[in-house]
Amino acid sequence: MKKIYITIIALLIINFLQGQDFYFDLNKSYENKVSIYNNADKKVGYISVSSLRINYYDVNDKLIKSEKSNNTITIKNFMEVTKKGTIEITENRFKAGIRQWNGVSESFDVFDNNDEKIGVYFYDGNGVWKYKEEAIYKNRSSYSIKFREETNDSKNMNDLLDSAYARYNANKNNNNNSVSSSSSSNQTNSYSYISKKNKSSFIFPRAEGILYLGASIYDDNAYYIPNNKLQIGYFDYSKNYFGFQFGSQKSNTNTSYDDLTDQIYAFSYGRGIIGSTVYLNFDIGYQIYNYPTVESFGDFYDIGEGFYGNVGLKLIVFDFGGFNIIGEYSIDTKGLNSYGFGVGFNL
Repeated sequence: MKKIYITIIALLIINFLQGQDFYFDLNKSYENKVSIYNNADKKVGYISVSSLRINYYDVNDKLIKSEKSNNTITIKNFMEVTKKGTIEITENRFKAGIRQWNGVSESFDVFDNNDEKIGVYFYDGNGVWKYKEEAIYKNRSSYSIKFREETNDSKNMNDLLDSAYARYNANKNNNNNSVSSSSSSNQTNSYSYISKKNKSSFIFPRAEGILYLGASIYDDNAYYIPNNKLQIGYFDYSKNYFGFQFGSQKSNTNTSYDDLTDQIYAFSYGRGIIGSTVYLNFDIGYQIYNYPTVESFGDFYDIGEGFYGNVGLKLIVFDFGGFNIIGEYSIDTKGLNSYGFGVGFNL
């Protein structure tokens, strides 16, 4: 019996040690992100803020959960701003609970869809917020570890920015406390770009939760493909893009038939290849067109149809507070190049 008790206690201890308790320091935020650390001071993910969204990622850039704010937020103020109202939490695009400010305990209570309290955020001072899970939640049979410690294989662009930002701050402090020299001047210049980039996410932002409306045009087209293409799509929170492309134009058949059109229809899929800023995009669909022929009675036309596809890139260029400018380039199966741009709206 004693061995059974020891085993149970050991399992409980392991369960608590493997919990999802973590903390983040808003004074160490960079760009629109802040790193998340467990109680062993190991990096387990990061938080990214975009207009009205607070997204939690693991060290492999996988979206763990998302929160929707009722007010415009930044990485510096999102915890203060969200004290007003109730914050909805989603996981895998489905509602997973709420986060709500508790004025009595001066902390955020987190509830699941069954209104059961599963955790709490509390302010620890000096910009540090800590999250602690409830014991009853950790002991659920469905409980799983979502934030895992960083390994050598999970290094990514966010880590590089984090490291560069730390070096920049260290260099800046050294320059303030020492006499300027040619070497310190060179170091300051080498980090000037990082400084500017961290102050704003206006250029080359992340595409997350964005509805996209775009248009593109061929630079040279002799294959009865509509010269102008329109596209509607959605950038999700896991670096995926899903869309639908279509185009239509009057057919050139040298006849008096005015109701003939060339058309394309295609489904689009894209995947972020440089964070959530540059996407590799594929369009696969169907083309139908009319082309001129000469019959015994004169000019006439015939109908053609077949596969339509292209591959290209989408680049998130600017973010004007939830309104995005997005550029695109593609080349189709016939070797034709098309260029375009679109606008994105944060949902």
